[in-house]
Amino acid sequence: MLDRIVNQDDSRGAGQGGKDNLPVVTKFKILFEKPNCNGNSTAMPMLSLPAHHQLNQLLFPLDVYAHYEGSNSSLKYSPVSNMEPTPCDVILLGNVLLPKSNSEGTLFTPQNTSGILFHRVGYDNRFDSTALVLTCDRSSSGELNVGKIFGDLFQDTMKRMSLTFTQEEEVFSARENYPMRPMSVVSVLGDYFHDN
Repeated sequence: MLDRIVNQDDSRGAGQGGKDNLPVVTKFKILFEKPNCNGNSTAMPMLSLPAHHQLNQLLFPLDVYAHYEGSNSSLKYSPVSNMEPTPCDVILLGNVLLPKSNSEGTLFTPQNTSGILFHRVGYDNRFDSTALVLTCDRSSSGELNVGKIFGDLFQDTMKRMSLTFTQEEEVFSARENYPMRPMSVVSVLGDYFHDN
């Protein structure tokens, strides 16, 4: 597969090769599963939970939160404490630092606030998901608890927002459970704890 790097459309199409090709390493995974049908022929064919987790690892690599301490050139990691596994059917889509503008609206700088997107996947429960018991919580299906997922990384007061993080929907505690509907996306705004 070829990946081209151009700043703008150069009007080249199929059969018109460019000279700026870049080799790209692509990862593929194949998951073989056998469904447990037991006469349930009305089930909607979807990905299984293990398949969703494999896909999630490819599309959304793990975010690492590193804390730099002192003038030493090496990073020292401050692990977040009090974390618990996420529900198996809830996927962290993204965690983005949101910009803050100056009074003229011309300069944007990162602020101490992060926008977090969660997605509850729809899945085919005819496939075995016991292999996920070590990586996620199978007992709390669709129950989002941001405080359990991120531990003490964020302050307790958070906001549910529109998907663009422009409109506030409600203020809530990070420690409360929020039931997500299947195949829904929830956006949350949170302030990081910071030590000065």
